[in-house]
Amino acid sequence: MIRRENVIKRFIMGMSVLTAYIYYTGNLNMHDINISAEQFMCDLLNILYNMDLKNANNVTYNNSGYDLISENKKIIIQVTVTDTPEKIIRKLNTIKHKVLNTQSGRRNLEK
Repeated sequence: MIRRENVIKRFIMGMSVLTAYIYYTGNLNMHDINISAEQFMCDLLNILYNMDLKNANNVTYNNSGYDLISENKKIIIQVTVTDTPEKIIRKLNTIKHKVLNTQSGRRNLEK
């Protein structure tokens, strides 16, 4: 039980440091860590939840609206440090626009 507790505490500490680092470097307009954080979250969610996620930027460079996608499980995820209602609504509208612009009646989220 002590080992499990130590692993959990180390994980929480690491996530806290990463969150603070992203926040403060973002305030300085230094966003390079965000790219690594997207892939980190992709890998982490795949390990924890077997989500079959892929980084959407590997399919379409600088994909707007979402960062991670699982076509098999019909999941899209936006990885962001900004959690304001305005940003959430803006991203949902971007995704909605992509879905409405379908070809042959098929949802094509990569366009």
